[in-house]
Amino acid sequence: MNDKEQRITVEFVLGLLSSRLKIDRERGIIKLEKLLKSWEKPVDEIIKAESIVGKKQLQSEVLEGLIQEEPVESRPSSSADQQKLESTSRPISRQSSLSEEQQQWEKKHGYLMACYPLIAMSGKDDQEFLLKIRDISILLITHEEVRVQLAAGGVLGFISKYLGPSVYETSREIILNLITENLTNVCIISEDEELKSVEQGFDVNLPAHVIRDKVIRESQGWKNLEPSLKCLQFMIENLECEFLPFMEPRLSKLIFQCLSHPVRYVREVGFQIFTALIVAAPEDVKEFAHQLSQCLAIGLSDNWNQVRIAAAITTRRLLLTYSESKEEFYPVLLPKLCLNRYYKSEGIRTYSQDSWRLIVGTEGRNLVAKYMDDIVKCYLSSTTSTNLAEREAACACISELATKIDQTAFLPHVIPLLEALISCTENESWSVRDAACLACGSFIMEHPTISKPYLEGLYKILFRNLGDPIQLLRQGAATTLGNIATAYGIETLGIILPKLIEGLTTVGSTKHQFTSISTHINPSSHAVTSTTLDGNHGHGHLVADEGACVQHDPQCEFAVPGKILVTSESLMRFLEGSTSSSTTTSNLHHIQSHCRKSKLPQTWHLTDGYGITKKNSKNIFLNLNL
Repeated sequence: MNDKEQRITVEFVLGLLSSRLKIDRERGIIKLEKLLKSWEKPVDEIIKAESIVGKKQLQSEVLEGLIQEEPVESRPSSSADQQKLESTSRPISRQSSLSEEQQQWEKKHGYLMACYPLIAMSGKDDQEFLLKIRDISILLITHEEVRVQLAAGGVLGFISKYLGPSVYETSREIILNLITENLTNVCIISEDEELKSVEQGFDVNLPAHVIRDKVIRESQGWKNLEPSLKCLQFMIENLECEFLPFMEPRLSKLIFQCLSHPVRYVREVGFQIFTALIVAAPEDVKEFAHQLSQCLAIGLSDNWNQVRIAAAITTRRLLLTYSESKEEFYPVLLPKLCLNRYYKSEGIRTYSQDSWRLIVGTEGRNLVAKYMDDIVKCYLSSTTSTNLAEREAACACISELATKIDQTAFLPHVIPLLEALISCTENESWSVRDAACLACGSFIMEHPTISKPYLEGLYKILFRNLGDPIQLLRQGAATTLGNIATAYGIETLGIILPKLIEGLTTVGSTKHQFTSISTHINPSSHAVTSTTLDGNHGHGHLVADEGACVQHDPQCEFAVPGKILVTSESLMRFLEGSTSSSTTTSNLHHIQSHCRKSKLPQTWHLTDGYGITKKNSKNIFLNLNL
């Protein structure tokens, strides 16, 4: 490659890196990596000399692009900042040394990303270049564009791998002061500011806490907070055990403040920093591990999935790092870990299942029984959570307790848990109502005697759900009625069967007035793979996302105005439960009498095309010999 060809290649790469389009900047990084790779093993001395020239040219262009000067008329009167920038022995404390009119932020962002392969190629040999990049990155931490701030923080962290702890020593006061200042600015939101925000356009009918959140998110105080924290995280991750001498109370206090910050990005980074600290300085973190576990318990219930998964990662690292004393943290963390195995978000659910297997192994059932009081308290609290996904998960977990745990430990908690489930059947979210109904069915199967006093109220809810427009609710009610029939046998026949037949017998006379309703929901999302308490794979119930629409579906359910909406599946499940619960044929004869008296076979014949599948009808005819 001659000098002219090399010049063209370098200019082409730099042009891509300074593009306003993100895709071009990404292409520029790929081209740069290929160019640098071609210089790694020169075949002769000439090409080696050319590669050295090209490398110096790239470094010079990148440095020049990152520190481009302002016009004279807009430059600060003092030249102190520029003098600091030219020095490689100390960082720059910048007020305003960059002109956005003269230099677009995209170019700085592209050149900062180019620093990664350039630093990796230079290694520890080119100290001058590394020191200059360090100082420029510190300067750009306070850039107006947040993407430039984050890129600069990433470069500072990456360069720590080559320059060692000196990077943190040089930038520590700047980074920690930025964090302290922005945390303080965010926390001080006066009533006058809230009133001013209303006058500027916020809805006066909004609750005060909503207005406060809007003020915080639109304030300038926290804009440097996340990049400063990310920079700290990157440096800790790259220094690892070399960061140990810099652990101080001031640092831990700042990070704990971040865990309760109103902005979710800051909470997320706070947990990520603690994950890095556990790896870098486990003995120092152990001193405040119990305080951290309390914060993790809150983070594992955060409404933002990003914060919840960050807390889950930190929790796994904490419990695996301090495995010898991990049971000290179980009363606080075990209930949250157990609950998140059934959480609606797939990422959180699968990660929590993996964590459960890694942390408790095959001792899950025994540990749940041991910490039953703490777990039940957590589940009861989750049934009233503002997060509907957490309410659904709580219903599934309560059902799991009823069916899989040693009943000696579980029996004292049966009544409060059943009452919590029945309360959830009245929830405003249909998916929570469905999860609660199914859990009630499992509960009744295991504890029929204790559950019997609650049947009357539960019947009303289930019969109402049979007439609900949402398919999954009707299916859940059908399944629960079948479980009730299995648990109590013939005594339920006189209550349930007439209601089911009523819904079917009215179809024949109003078959032209029905509205068929179905949902655009993937049936496979109604049941999801979960991890059982002993660490094995099983199946746990989680409901699908909300959202239903009216659509004609002759193979699905039918609705009759003012009557109970029923599927043949619901009747079949109930009849199967009833006939299987008795050792005599009296149940079967009783059911046959009810069905023949109401002329149910003729009703089926009339409504085969309106929602009662022939397959289910034939199964019931065969079972009942009708």
